[in-house]
Amino acid sequence: MSNQGSSVAAMEVVNFLERLELIREGQIKPYLYDSTTATWVKAPLVPRPSAPLTTLAHGAVAVSNVAITSFPDQACNTVLLKASRDNTGIIYIGGAAVSNLTGYELEPSESITLNISNVNLLSAVSEVLNEKVRWMVIA
Repeated sequence: MSNQGSSVAAMEVVNFLERLELIREGQIKPYLYDSTTATWVKAPLVPRPSAPLTTLAHGAVAVSNVAITSFPDQACNTVLLKASRDNTGIIYIGGAAVSNLTGYELEPSESITLNISNVNLLSAVSEVLNEKVRWMVIA
């Protein structure tokens, strides 16, 4: 059987060849195959979760200026960190060996979003004793 000039089949072939060309050139773009329209469509920049996100977790961490403070064990995909507006100094966010020389600076009321698998991968140290960092995740 032949195609008989079907425009849908022709577009499917063209889209397939364009995808192969992108792969060949090393310019792979985020595309998904939409079976309802039989075309390649641009994938969303933020991946859709496989199931609805149902758990909201949040808390506050009192950060020391003497020792590194660890964050609690909480699985996540993304965590939002916000330095408390009552803070008087800078908080430094990073890994287990964070310091005022290597950490990401969070000034009072400043926030940052990080894509990580667990909040406990983060640590903090501050310029002033007992500063606070608030965190929130949807897991």
